[in-house]
Order: sequence, then C-alpha cells, then structure tokens
Amino acid sequence: MKKNYMLLIASSLSYFGALAQPVLNSTDFNYKYSANVYSGNDIPGLSAGKAGANKTWDFSAISPLTLGGTSSIVPKESTPYQSSFPLSNFVVKSTYNDNSPTYYSYNTITTTKLESEGGADSDAISQEVDHLTIFEFPYTYGKTFTDSSQDVGQSSIETITATYDGYGTLITPYETFTNVIRVKSQDTRYSSSSIDYIWYSANPFKTLMFMTLVSDANYVEIYTDFTTLGLKDFAANSPVRIYPNPVNNLLNVQIENKLVIDKITITNALGKIIIEQKEAANQINVENLASGLYFIEVVSGNEKMQQKFIKK
Repeated sequence: MKKNYMLLIASSLSYFGALAQPVLNSTDFNYKYSANVYSGNDIPGLSAGKAGANKTWDFSAISPLTLGGTSSIVPKESTPYQSSFPLSNFVVKSTYNDNSPTYYSYNTITTTKLESEGGADSDAISQEVDHLTIFEFPYTYGKTFTDSSQDVGQSSIETITATYDGYGTLITPYETFTNVIRVKSQDTRYSSSSIDYIWYSANPFKTLMFMTLVSDANYVEIYTDFTTLGLKDFAANSPVRIYPNPVNNLLNVQIENKLVIDKITITNALGKIIIEQKEAANQINVENLASGLYFIEVVSGNEKMQQKFIKK
C-alpha cells in the first residue's frame, strides 16, 4: 500500500441542491471502521473515467489484485509515535502483508480543515513543518484548493492541488457503492503526467479506492470488507450464536436464557440498517435480503456483539 496522505474515514454526509451533491464537513467524521486493502500494479487499460455529476465508474473487471494489508482508524493513545505528533487527533494505521513495518499516519481535524502532521514506522519518523491540507470544509463539488508542506530535515517542498471533480456510482470487483465522490490530486514535485484519484462513499463516508496514473505505469488500491471497530465478535464461548452461515432464509439466533437482549440489528456492508427489532428472537427471516455480506449486532446493556454473515 502507498504511504501517503490516504485516509480511511467514516462519516455521515449532508447534501445541498436538487442534485443531491455530497458535502463533507468536519462534524461528519466517525472513526470506527477498518478495511482490507487490495492492490495492483501496471493493470492493462486502466483509466480513471470521466469527471462530472452522476457518473458511473465501473472497475469491476480490474485484475489482477492481491490482498496487500489492512487500514484502520485507531486511538492516538494506542500508537507508539504519539509524542512526535502532539496536535494529531485522527490516526490511520496501515499493516502490510509483505512484512513491511506497520505505518501510522497522524492527522489533525479542525472545523475548517483536515491536515496531515506526518507519519511514522519502525524505520523512520516523518514530521511536516507546514501541515499538508487533505480536506477544506465544507468540501463541495467543484471545489479546488492548493497547499504545500515540507518534512523536517528535507529540502523538497510538497505542493498538492486537489479538486472534488465528480460524484456518482463506483463499481469495484467486490462491491457497488452509490453516492460516491471523487477527488483528483496532483503533486507538483512529480511529472505533470502523474495524477492521483481517490473515491469516497457516503452513508457512511469511507475511502473506497485510490489510483495513480502516469504515462507508462499505474497503481491501484481498493478497500473492502469494512468492519465496525469497538464491537465484540461472537466468540466460541459467547452467550450468542448464529447459524447457518451462509444462510438462505432463516437465520437462527441462539441465546442463553439469562442474557437480556435489548436490540438486534442487521446492517449491510455500507452500514445501512436493514432489519431492527427490540426483542429477543430465535429466528430472523432474511429471505428478502439481497445476496451479499451483512452484520448482525446484538445489544445487551452496555455490551455490543457483532458477527458477519453471508446471505446466499
């Protein structure tokens, strides 16, 4: 995975105008998601598609891709380099399957912008003299901004120009997302033919895809298998079990009598609530759900337990 200002973030979005164009504000952030990241290099015929309103970007045929690692939002206090980034309040942790060291990206969110403070791993700590702006709030369709930063001890200056250049539907080999925004970004340190594109989803907001295009090469990352953090998975000795998994029609929920169930919720991979009930149940009818990945969450008092299941 590419070590840059890429963020995996979650939020709700507000909208403006008759065309329902997504608008991102500082108050929209929710830091409770992790994802697997698949990546590929030099993919034949790769193109970012067109900018504009109500576009469809179809990357369902992208191949080959390999699981490169994971990306997740973590508490700053749990990270090993927090003292080097005192202003940060939003940290992205990236792990890699090629045995590269775990990388932490430290960022700061204010009411007007989201900025990068730098990053660190076991090899080096990179601090920015002038923090690089990632988003300016409110971030609306068509907005362009330019910002510069410089790492401590380095002579080169990084200048990024970013434009919110489109919104619509994104189709990846793993999922389809609607209400997606795209950002086009260019670093002036590199050739004018090198351009980055980043796609984000709404409801909740997440990084979905990253692409670098140059004249003779390309690189892509696709984020999938989003998981809500801070919830306890059903363990083998848990008082709650679900079966069968995958399921066709009836999902069985086995609960010990002493456990008081306050609520059972089923959400899809985008976090949208599909089924919600406030009483215990031995079975839940999922026959009408579309095939795909879902999450069932059981709430008992202050405890939340979650597990994935597949609807055939």
